[in-house]
Amino acid sequence: MAHNAVRLSGPGDGVQRWGENVVAGTVNGDGLLGSGLGVLLQATFDKTGGPNECHLSVGDSAGAVFIQDGSTWKLAGINYAVDGPYNTSTNGPGFAGAIFDEGGLYKKDVTGNWSPTPDLPTAQPGSFYATRVSAHVAWIDSVINGPTPSDSTPTLQSSADVAGQYADELNAVVDDTSKTITIALPGGSRFYRLRACGALAIQSIQVQGGNLVLTYQ
Repeated sequence: MAHNAVRLSGPGDGVQRWGENVVAGTVNGDGLLGSGLGVLLQATFDKTGGPNECHLSVGDSAGAVFIQDGSTWKLAGINYAVDGPYNTSTNGPGFAGAIFDEGGLYKKDVTGNWSPTPDLPTAQPGSFYATRVSAHVAWIDSVINGPTPSDSTPTLQSSADVAGQYADELNAVVDDTSKTITIALPGGSRFYRLRACGALAIQSIQVQGGNLVLTYQ
């Protein structure tokens, strides 16, 4: 059993780097890493990859993943997560690493337990994942084309999931004098937050006459 790996440990050094990889496919991030993530791009760290084969390390989160379409470079994803951590047993904290072959190692699953990866004749490379930009175009457009808030007047946003994609509530009525926001009662559970340039927060939520009335400060 042999594992080829680049060990990732210690703090980031802040040095800018670049690399290349091939997107192996897309995965449902909700079932892989947690709820509310949606579609993720997956790239595998192959030992037979290109001369600039890359993985993600400390400080790479929120970095850009570009694809070349003809002569144009397009933003395809935003770095989100990597496989791991890994372990050689079910004890201890394990380690982070860019792994060419996970076979025979233990990997922490979504429940927080160490799960073994079968040692197969073929390599099982670790992966990194990026949020797929094209899967969130509607939300991006709603933010770009929505009203620009001032320092004192917020925009109400909501989501069906606390970690999910929040969108502007375009029918919400903001009264900056009374510091209230009025919106029709939702048909199901909703989570609310404020989008504003200033440090504003929701203070209370009440039901009044078939509406929700939120106060902010």
